[in-house]
Amino acid sequence: MKQFDKKKFEKKVKVMTIIWITFMLLYIGFSISSKFIDYEKFIPEKYFSFVLGVIMGLLMVCIVRIAPYIRAKNQGKLEEMFIKENDERDILINNKAGGLAMSIVILTLLFAAIVSLLFNETVFFALLFADIFVALIKTILYLYYSKHF
Repeated sequence: MKQFDKKKFEKKVKVMTIIWITFMLLYIGFSISSKFIDYEKFIPEKYFSFVLGVIMGLLMVCIVRIAPYIRAKNQGKLEEMFIKENDERDILINNKAGGLAMSIVILTLLFAAIVSLLFNETVFFALLFADIFVALIKTILYLYYSKHF
């Protein structure tokens, strides 16, 4: 187990907070700009609402992910958060379930599906279902390994 270094972990908390706030501002900016920019030239109306839904979902993920960093103000919360982030069991389960690589694949497939909306509906649905399948596999693996480790 890593030793708790308050200064180092506080810096990490600040950096992660800034990263999540930046993502939130990007998503909010896109949502607001959709009122002023005519995206229908690029994306048909029926799919634009899907894209906005994905963006709102990502915004909710940002809010959920940033909440612990905002709450970690005092020493006790910081130590508790440090212990949770460095729990070897959770790290092992996450790595066994695909870890960061699988998350990158899921986000890349989602991005590719949204971009493919500009070109072909069939490709969009193929990429979307591939993305759903990969996310489902990661979830099943995470649940499986959390019961066995």
